Amino acid sequence: MKTTTLLGLKEKGFSDRIVDELVTTTLTANYGQNASIHEFVGSVSVAGAGGGLWAVHGGNRLVPERLLESSKATLYKARVARVQLLNDTGGFVIESTLYREVNNNIETENNTSDYDIVIVAAPLTEDTRRGIEFSDFPVDFSFPGEYHRTVCTMVHGKINHTWFGFKDESDMLDGVLTTKLGLQFNSLGKQNPVDYSSKTNNKANKLDVWKIFAQTQLQPQFLSELFSEIKEVTFINWLAYPHYEAKPRLDQFVLFENLYHINAIEWAASAMEMSIIGAKNVALLVYNKWYDLKVDDSKKSHEEL
Repeated sequence: MKTTTLLGLKEKGFSDRIVDELVTTTLTANYGQNASIHEFVGSVSVAGAGGGLWAVHGGNRLVPERLLESSKATLYKARVARVQLLNDTGGFVIESTLYREVNNNIETENNTSDYDIVIVAAPLTEDTRRGIEFSDFPVDFSFPGEYHRTVCTMVHGKINHTWFGFKDESDMLDGVLTTKLGLQFNSLGKQNPVDYSSKTNNKANKLDVWKIFAQTQLQPQFLSELFSEIKEVTFINWLAYPHYEAKPRLDQFVLFENLYHINAIEWAASAMEMSIIGAKNVALLVYNKWYDLKVDDSKKSHEEL
């Protein structure tokens, strides 16, 4: 994490052209950044360009949903406002606003609950923490850095192949990657098929679903140039990944006794798989601490990152 992706790959014998034309395309599409980010996250980005990738039918969101179901945990839809340390018991009080749907209306209720262990599974930088306050702790928590904004635009429509310089519609590519930041979009790709079926006939469907990653929300005028026909447009605007630099950074899974932070791992690299590794590390830390397990280091299985 002390070396940029560019310098790290050049030291391994890769040419500037390979980095500029291949590696940078993955960095721009995946992280909206360039080869100046640290080498480890650059390697994770390149790994995502391989052909052995997969997706879950119905959306990758089903992975955490099914894990939640199998865990039999109770999910409260709420926004946390404050985590307070109870000095007399060592536990915590969490103040939150609960949300629930009643007769198609969203109702809110202020709630206060006591917990022995708190695990934060969300970014905590000033631009992402949404006002979560940590009170009555003997230390001041600092979460430097910022997250990188990505706007995902999903368009159900017909791409304008002439905008890309193609005379014939059949010549249009299924994906377009860029190597330069500051353009109108970072990447564009056809989502094919959207709903998998052995009977799917994509050629018979003139309208496709396209996913566009950009730094800002695309304007209607630009979308009307990019597509000759638009049926539906959806925007997803979020702080997606940390803004990376080639500087050593060792964020901690343990913020305080019995207070843990899964997203510390994102500063090494941000990906669904990295979140799983972070969650497993925290789960092991919590289990071992709670049951006060004495592990023989000579026999310990080193599965953590």
